[in-house]
Amino acid sequence: TRTDTYTTNLDIRGKAMEGNLSYGLAGTYNRTKAGDGSSEQDTINTNLEVAYSLGKKLLDFLNPSAGIRGTYNKTNNKVSGGENDELILLLVLSTSMPFSL
Repeated sequence: TRTDTYTTNLDIRGKAMEGNLSYGLAGTYNRTKAGDGSSEQDTINTNLEVAYSLGKKLLDFLNPSAGIRGTYNKTNNKVSGGENDELILLLVLSTSMPFSL
């Protein structure tokens, strides 16, 4: 049995507002289909992130930011008729700190 798989990817990242706002959007579409009709499935995976810098430097070395991170996944099995959707949204507070040995 022959099985064909097609995949498409997209990834966009950037900064705005003088570098204080960073954003990212990534997605994948995957389609799998068997030649004998035993399997046919579509899958979509997406990720989104938007973060705003709360200050250039806190305590002279921390770089805090606040943002939203999201994930959406969908699977559609066309043979069994099953469909699954998943959405996750998170409020994210983060910081980065330089470190060297």
